Amino acid sequence: MLLNQVNRFAIKRSFLNQFYRCTHTKNTNVLYPLESRRLIKVKGKDAPVFLQGLITNDMRHFDEGAQSMYAMFLNNKGRVLYDTLIHKWETDDSFLIECDKNVTSLLQKHLKLFKLKRSLDIVDMNQDFRIWSLISPTSEPIDVKPDQKSTVKLYKDPRLVDLGYRVLTSPALKGSEVAERIGENIKTEENEDGYKYLRYTLGVGEGAEDLVPTKMTDKSKEQPEQVVYNFQCSVCGMTEKANYKGTNPPFSRNIELKWPSYVMKDPFSPPGKGEILVLGADCAMCNKCVCINKECSIFYTKMFCFNCAHNSIDKLPTEIKSKFTQLRKQ
Repeated sequence: MLLNQVNRFAIKRSFLNQFYRCTHTKNTNVLYPLESRRLIKVKGKDAPVFLQGLITNDMRHFDEGAQSMYAMFLNNKGRVLYDTLIHKWETDDSFLIECDKNVTSLLQKHLKLFKLKRSLDIVDMNQDFRIWSLISPTSEPIDVKPDQKSTVKLYKDPRLVDLGYRVLTSPALKGSEVAERIGENIKTEENEDGYKYLRYTLGVGEGAEDLVPTKMTDKSKEQPEQVVYNFQCSVCGMTEKANYKGTNPPFSRNIELKWPSYVMKDPFSPPGKGEILVLGADCAMCNKCVCINKECSIFYTKMFCFNCAHNSIDKLPTEIKSKFTQLRKQ
């Protein structure tokens, strides 16, 4: 019974896809302007090796004859940052990275971060090219007219046959002019709504709107940026950077302090252990910072600096008086 349901779903999906292709394009090629897409060029002798270490696909596909491929850029934790199409351009060491216009600057920054001393250039090509999508109702190959190949470049979409071709042209060319240089029977659209609808019908996500970058997704879940406190003991003058002030350090494991204290992460603790170092606290009387050195402070339900404890010895509980007297004798 389960197998029959699976077969019925598969047949239905296949039929819908075929029906959609016929009704959507009406047996004509359709050209959509992709205003939501931008291009970044990476060129140089180190470009293939450089990109190989940053993307999820294999740059060696270009050596095997591929002209375009789909790839994602990841962060240092292996999470997706940006989805892209990479097109081979002019020479073996020149590539065009197509990405969402909303992440162009972020992707450029990401690339430059890992460039280091590699021999390559990273250039924004938004002023030099305009991107189009050419959807065809058939799987027959389409090519630019021989005398127009210098002004129009076609790349077969590497994801699905139904997504047709990417077309790169000069930004000065209008849709009708691009259509004339490719071939006959091409309808031009004024926006990319039809292309977007086609993608959704085929179940293909694209760009930051559909595939939200990890940094944007996790931003609402991230803990607020921790404030660094410049701790300095008012008695001995000891100074240190504190990562937290309070009773429940967020980076420790179920540790609750009895009095709001200045805390730093233990620099010698193994990763993930959550061990801490308590530097000190504010005196309960004078409110000045004081470290936990026995010559600087005394603790009894609250923190007291030695000066306040000495000057107010008569006001302190009997237990702390005896403890203070013992410390003074040491």
